[in-house]
Amino acid sequence: MRNVRLKNRKLVWFGRFVLLFLLLILGIESRGQTKVLANEVTYTSGINKMTSLLGCGALGLGACFDPTVEDAPNALVDDESYARLLASPGILAGLASYTGAIELKFPQTLDANTWSYVRIAGDNSLFDALLGGSLGEVLGDVLGAVLVGNQEITIDARLGGTSVFSRSSSAGFGSDRVKMLIDKNGNYYLAIRPNSSYDRIRITNATGSLVGIGTEYALDVFKAFYYEDNGENCGLPMFTSFDGGGISLSVADVDSLFLNRAIDNDLDSYSELKQGSLLDVQVLGTLSQFFYFPTRSEANHTFNVKLSLEPNDGILNVDLLGGVQVIVYDGTQQVYTRTLSGGLLNGLDILQLFQNGAAATLTFSPGAAFDRIEVRLNSPVGLNLAGSVVRIHDVQRYSGIGSCVNPNRILRTISNPMIRSRLKIN
Repeated sequence: MRNVRLKNRKLVWFGRFVLLFLLLILGIESRGQTKVLANEVTYTSGINKMTSLLGCGALGLGACFDPTVEDAPNALVDDESYARLLASPGILAGLASYTGAIELKFPQTLDANTWSYVRIAGDNSLFDALLGGSLGEVLGDVLGAVLVGNQEITIDARLGGTSVFSRSSSAGFGSDRVKMLIDKNGNYYLAIRPNSSYDRIRITNATGSLVGIGTEYALDVFKAFYYEDNGENCGLPMFTSFDGGGISLSVADVDSLFLNRAIDNDLDSYSELKQGSLLDVQVLGTLSQFFYFPTRSEANHTFNVKLSLEPNDGILNVDLLGGVQVIVYDGTQQVYTRTLSGGLLNGLDILQLFQNGAAATLTFSPGAAFDRIEVRLNSPVGLNLAGSVVRIHDVQRYSGIGSCVNPNRILRTISNPMIRSRLKIN
């Protein structure tokens, strides 16, 4: 009987080790949700792109026109095909100007405060400026993308024929109701969350007053979709973005963010939060990366963040730790905040973990439902941390159910110090 118990116990430990190995080495794709695509094109802009003044109509004496939306049905398929929206200011004072628009309807009406997403492609400089939220204007200057008077993209959530919430790129995407996001592959998405129910999304590509005569802008629309919650709520965030304030950024700073590397399947790749010079050392400077889960985690769920730190003077101290915060949101409400200068987290000496540039995985139990996480680098008033770098290697959430078990939690159940040291997460 004793031998049977020992054998069973070994099998249990072996199973735990296999699960831990898979979690650490392979990571967990986001799961617990079903993607639901828009399945009907309910509107496209007209056939009013003038291609020539003559050659069509009676006796060929009329102008010729092409559609302003090409391949509209492609926007209903979950692949790499797309519909193309075309826009131009025309040739003179609005003459022969045109705008491209497409409206995509979902199979059912979405509840208020439900996120939906539209994958797009086009001017990456404009998209990168919009990806920075409230930093849009600053980034536009840095990246050479003019937000007002140039190409203008509008996302409009509608219920039938009525608009319930609309936002243009000229106003920026820095609100909690509309965002520019990227996924792990670097694809761009417009995301919208109206405070009213809706059943369709209209995307409009237009031109502003500063665009040169005859210029044409294209916007590619791949698909519109939302997620249904299946209850498991596990794995990597689907999307990410960044924001900040009180700092200046160079092209090099923006290019080195590599935001999507924090949500890929590579635990050794990373994004970087690196503040440029402070606009005013007496003003709080911040730079943040946001992580968006497609569904809402419950209050008893946990998440891990793998970080490494590089201080501007090469010496890690509590000043830099005090500048790093992990903030958790449920919708628009902030539900949890933790600063790394707290000394111990789950019994671990945080300062010691990050010495000599080492990466460490920290486990957080916010004790509240959540769907978004922010990692923020602050430069407190009177303290210049410009040049310091926070590297974010990985972010994952765990429900603790089935195969979605937090590996850090597994480690803390292993009492043998030799086994713990061999399985330690770096």
